Amino acid sequence: MNVALVVLDTLRLDAFREEFGWLPGHRFEQAWSPANWTVPVHGSLFTGHSPGEIGVHAKHQSLDCPEPTLAKLLSKVGYRTQAFSANPNISPIFGFDRGFKEFYGSYRLNYMEREVYDWQEFISEHQSQGLARYVAALREILSSDIATLPSLRRGLDIKLRDLGVRSDPDDDGAKRALSLIKSTQFDDDEFLFCNLMETHAPYDPPREYWTTEWDDDRSWTTFAALLATITGHPPEGATPERLKQAYDDSVRYLSDIYENIFEELRDSFDVVITLSDHGELFDHHSLYQHAYGLYPELTHVPLVISGNEIHNGNTSTPVSLTDVFHTIAELTGVQAGDSNRALISEGSVSEPEDRSIYTEYHGVSHQNRQRIINAGYSPDPYDEKLFGVVDAGGYGYQTMEGFNSPAKGTTDLLNLVKSYAESLDNREYGSDNKLPASVKRQLEDLGYA
Repeated sequence: MNVALVVLDTLRLDAFREEFGWLPGHRFEQAWSPANWTVPVHGSLFTGHSPGEIGVHAKHQSLDCPEPTLAKLLSKVGYRTQAFSANPNISPIFGFDRGFKEFYGSYRLNYMEREVYDWQEFISEHQSQGLARYVAALREILSSDIATLPSLRRGLDIKLRDLGVRSDPDDDGAKRALSLIKSTQFDDDEFLFCNLMETHAPYDPPREYWTTEWDDDRSWTTFAALLATITGHPPEGATPERLKQAYDDSVRYLSDIYENIFEELRDSFDVVITLSDHGELFDHHSLYQHAYGLYPELTHVPLVISGNEIHNGNTSTPVSLTDVFHTIAELTGVQAGDSNRALISEGSVSEPEDRSIYTEYHGVSHQNRQRIINAGYSPDPYDEKLFGVVDAGGYGYQTMEGFNSPAKGTTDLLNLVKSYAESLDNREYGSDNKLPASVKRQLEDLGYA
């Protein structure tokens, strides 16, 4: 049994429904993410536990919990485990390579190598020295322990980009993922994980997908979302309409490139699970991107399971993305999941059990806190834990203003949230704030810091 798990990072449910009609399989129309952003969601996908249970969230972003990961469990029973990630958060630096025999990344991950020279920091500190600064940089590179050729290549990339010669790939990694899949000889007992970032900020698809002729300078799509929310001032030019248009262009590109990727996967994999980890906000609720809250635009996500024996269909019973872990365990025979939570059993789609589904928000990361404080504002109102719940009565969730819920069942949902928050055995870890400068640069580029 070969299984592929593909995360279409930051793809909103409404955008998926608009552009991914071509994707065959069984659709879970009430799929809910356990959190509002990438790290806690992937921690849950890889372990089958909630973010609070494993302690992987804004306050601790490394996957170093004692719970075994799906890839590790599969490796122990003879699976070849491979991963491709375009998201710097889902990378070996944060421990998300646990159990994978091979872990590939986009250019963003390549630039995060600890031994590569941090050109951006150097340039910012020596801006006034002109060409002489490059001689000093070369001397520093040659006299230190960092990798010489990768560092020089990175410096050349930055200079060419400054001159208007684009040296980075013209997408966020999907073409590289497609190339890797095409060139890999898959055998039996294969598990492949992919994270594709085409619809994540900075919303920069290949030029032929642009619906408006914008300047090559797309810096207005790159900003710290929570700081922009607090100040009420995203970068000049970053209107909600303009951001949404750039996002929609990226969605159309992702749909096209993923259709090619999916066709390649179908040739080698019995089951392909496609999902989004969270959505995106464009001044909805006076918020941007996905830095804060448990709003349904963030937590109600696409989930489709495709396979030769899986017929097209729909399920409206609420399910959680944490169920994906248990589904893959059931498919592969790994004795670690809860078979009652498997969405597929004995080759066919199961009717999910009727239960409450919970969502969690664990505050502001250290990097975001520091940036907000440095700008002269307080992140504290956004740094409180929030919880939400889905059941037959609908979705209810906490905000800093109170509890949002459907008109019916408000009290019942609020009581469920309170009980869940009190019973959750949150695992607390020390903060992992000391990141290499090269990692911080990539996170800043994506609006995470």
